[in-house]
Amino acid sequence: MKPILETKNLCVSYGNTKILEDINISVNRGEILAIVGESGCGKSTLLKSLIRLMPSNAKIEKGEINYQNRDLLKLSNEELRQIRGKEISMVFQNSGASLCPIRTIEKQFIEALQSHEDLSKEEIRKLIEDIFSKINLKDVDRILKSYPFELSGGMNQRVGIALAMLSKPSLILADEPTSALDVTAQAQVVKTLMKLRDSFKTSIIIITHNMGVVSFMVDKVAVMYGGKIVEYGRKKDIMHNPLHPYTQMLIKSTPSMKPSKLLGIPGNPPSFEEKRIGCAFASRCNKAFEKCFIEEPLPSNCKSSIVSCHLYKEVIAEEIIV
Repeated sequence: MKPILETKNLCVSYGNTKILEDINISVNRGEILAIVGESGCGKSTLLKSLIRLMPSNAKIEKGEINYQNRDLLKLSNEELRQIRGKEISMVFQNSGASLCPIRTIEKQFIEALQSHEDLSKEEIRKLIEDIFSKINLKDVDRILKSYPFELSGGMNQRVGIALAMLSKPSLILADEPTSALDVTAQAQVVKTLMKLRDSFKTSIIIITHNMGVVSFMVDKVAVMYGGKIVEYGRKKDIMHNPLHPYTQMLIKSTPSMKPSKLLGIPGNPPSFEEKRIGCAFASRCNKAFEKCFIEEPLPSNCKSSIVSCHLYKEVIAEEIIV
């Protein structure tokens, strides 16, 4: 199956500071890919770079972002505008903050659709009602007449998802859509995204710190550390047989319903400004040896996963269920 979106050796910098190096990911039609890792590892930069919504000091140094047989890096701003929102939509971490506070939800939905299609208000209303029904949002009239500050955080987040789905895009980019919500609202948002995937065969790339969300909803996982992907593969392999020490420690530091010792990850993530030699995780790794500090590991194929670690052949991972 040909991926709907694929990056090849994507490198991004802020000024003279490298942030992303040689990022290779892909997502197929109707597939959900999770990007996980600690804060500050480059996850949000990666997501925004996919549709070139980066700050002015950011630059894509090299690589490709292929979407539906088109390299997005070679498109003009106008060509990109036609894709953003219509074919590729984004759900932000706090949708309430990304909505205009002085305009009703209805006006924002109308503006979003009319920027891409010539539709009447009646046609837009039917589309809104259809999307709302798909994600179990009731009381359409009240929601549309409301301002964002009149809705709860969970409701605003689901409105943000509905807004992203309005044009029935092929791909949704979700930047930590559950992190600002309580547990009940998180479950609603996760189920909403999965229902949309099932209804429209929409592909989703989601950033999350919640390994429970990963275990429940995704198909593939990319583990990021220090601006690089250190492990990449199917959810089943990553969650139950992680090969990289960082992935192992990340999973073991997740609270579980089963009685087990909760382990943290010692030390701090590397700074992008500092010059690095060898493996970026070596100073925090409990398995590191001399080679790890002087030679950077290259990505290696191991069964159905790709891992960047000198010790992956020697790793005997425990069976881990989150």
